[in-house]
Amino acid sequence: PQSLEVRFGRARSLPTNEKSWIQACLMVHKEGVKMNYETPELFLEKLALRGGTHTYTEFAQYFGWDVPKPSQWKSSKIGMRIAEITEEDARFGRPFRSAVLVRVKEQTPGRGFFATYNRTRAVDVISEEERDEAWKEERRRAATYPWWTVSGLNVERF
Repeated sequence: PQSLEVRFGRARSLPTNEKSWIQACLMVHKEGVKMNYETPELFLEKLALRGGTHTYTEFAQYFGWDVPKPSQWKSSKIGMRIAEITEEDARFGRPFRSAVLVRVKEQTPGRGFFATYNRTRAVDVISEEERDEAWKEERRRAATYPWWTVSGLNVERF
């Protein structure tokens, strides 16, 4: 199980199955607990290494950001933050950490993910099948990337 730091020095354990882990993270966040991963980057890296996904809405709520209306994602805090992280990954030739974020109903990344993928990877994934393959490959790459060389993620505590 994962250990967490609590503001007053107490410790908790997180379940090991992915859905329970996400629910525990959301519950712990609402209780005011300080997590080991304090930045969106570290959160996404840890989730990528686990091989899991998280909805954009849960991600926004976890960090206390407003969940924007569908037409306002690009200009919202969460939209701009995800774009910054993805652009940084593209600039350094890394897999996209944002590959672990999905839409609630479709359980796939949003349009912005694929637009950035097409532009920065110099390919055109147009059909649904091509998009699905590209996304799965990006998630696989993110799950096996040595993120500790980028952010210092402590894999021993993982």
